[in-house]
Amino acid sequence: MIRSDKNRIQMFRTVKATLEKNKTLWEKVPAFDESFGTFAELLGIIDTTTGKQLAPTTGTTESRDTLRTQLEDELMDVADALGALAHKTKDPVLGSKVELTLSSVGRLDSLRVLDLAQRVLKLAEENATELARFLHDPKDVEQLKALTERFEVVQTKPREAIAERALQTRALPELVRAVTLLLRNDLDRQMNLFRRRQPEFFGAYRSARIIVDSGLNTGPRETEKKDGATGEEEEGKEKKG
Repeated sequence: MIRSDKNRIQMFRTVKATLEKNKTLWEKVPAFDESFGTFAELLGIIDTTTGKQLAPTTGTTESRDTLRTQLEDELMDVADALGALAHKTKDPVLGSKVELTLSSVGRLDSLRVLDLAQRVLKLAEENATELARFLHDPKDVEQLKALTERFEVVQTKPREAIAERALQTRALPELVRAVTLLLRNDLDRQMNLFRRRQPEFFGAYRSARIIVDSGLNTGPRETEKKDGATGEEEEGKEKKG
């Protein structure tokens, strides 16, 4: 998120808090109440969007690592049983396909582990009747299938989270722009009606509408046009948005 957007969103939240604090002064004005509802709804979407941008993906990775360990253990049990079956039936082709060690499997990347698990699972299903005699737990093949399917699912989750975050990043500037225009063209004008009737409320609103530069470099800065002029705001300078 660029700094100017971050500063502007903080201003939105300050405005919302100010309006909510003084709700008794405007809640009986239908147009104002409707505009505030739209403003609050858009700000809620912005907060959801920024929350998704900041959400970590490490939890998915930890789950994937745990599943991989379980999958490798189950994979080796089934592969060893298939290896014993191959030796018993003098089937060198089957034996070569399941000649694995835990250390060699551990060196494979996640996608190759998934591919290996799917191939061993297929061999187990093709030799289910004979294999049953060698398995210590008759549910080993079912467990291998379940773990393989779950492991396949978690492979896509980090990429999906990153892709969703990218979409949210592209959407955020449009949302910020929409709220900015709502304030400038609607709520600011309606607030002018409170200038004489409720001067303290009006002053609090105008103060809330000032954008304060946080001074935190969370991304590249943007220049902004204001009152027909262009130029970059000075560090720490307050501005109206």
